[in-house]
Amino acid sequence: MGELGCLLGEMDTLTNILKVEKKINLQKQLIKNEIIPLRQKSIDKWNEMYNYLLAKVNTPGGLGTIANLELHNLQGLKMLTKNDSLYQTILQGTLPEV
Repeated sequence: MGELGCLLGEMDTLTNILKVEKKINLQKQLIKNEIIPLRQKSIDKWNEMYNYLLAKVNTPGGLGTIANLELHNLQGLKMLTKNDSLYQTILQGTLPEV
């Protein structure tokens, strides 16, 4: 989970740089070369974390905790996708699925 937090923090930092960059070609390069690979690493770490959690959980309460984690972080806070609309607008296209 710590690695995921670091990846998400790095993505936030790059997104802040992206927001102040004025040149569209530099924005596109930053998204394609830096942000999308970090986004994919974050998705991979999230999936790895889930695999560990699901391997250990063996009660309905534990499964409820995992479901709550997913609802809160993925749907509520949109931890992996919160800036996707900005990236899509700049790239004028879609991003890989989460």
